[in-house]
Amino acid sequence: MSDQGLCSVRMAAAAHMQGNKSDEESIDGSSDEEAPQPGEVRMGKFGTSKGARIYTTGLATCIRVAVTGRYPNGGFNGDDRFLAHIAESKHKAALQGLIDALERAKGNGLQVLEVVVVILADGDSPDSEQDEFNSEVINKISVEANKRINYAAE
Repeated sequence: MSDQGLCSVRMAAAAHMQGNKSDEESIDGSSDEEAPQPGEVRMGKFGTSKGARIYTTGLATCIRVAVTGRYPNGGFNGDDRFLAHIAESKHKAALQGLIDALERAKGNGLQVLEVVVVILADGDSPDSEQDEFNSEVINKISVEANKRINYAAE
């Protein structure tokens, strides 16, 4: 399996894509020649989905934040999957976009079921700058008892 395959994240969901929304900011130096695949979240972006697969690939030195939730008792019919592919070059927009989307969904009754943050383990990164980036992002995220997600911007 390729490194890209090993680094991919896939959140199981419905057989076909029901909708994927992502932020519009592009990363300097990146090429958007090919349109993203349904459910794909590109580097430096975030995406949301309602009951459908959402994924990202190529996480060699990036951080990913994945959140799943549900609306109790068949309530609001909104997004229930959230994913950010946080690149060191422009991580604030992707992370803040994810948090804003989660806050809107929680305002509509979303109950957060699981939050996963994946980083390179200490010592596995190519240099100490990567370790500092990982710490910076993770130290600024907190999930409070009331499920409020906080990100302390610089």
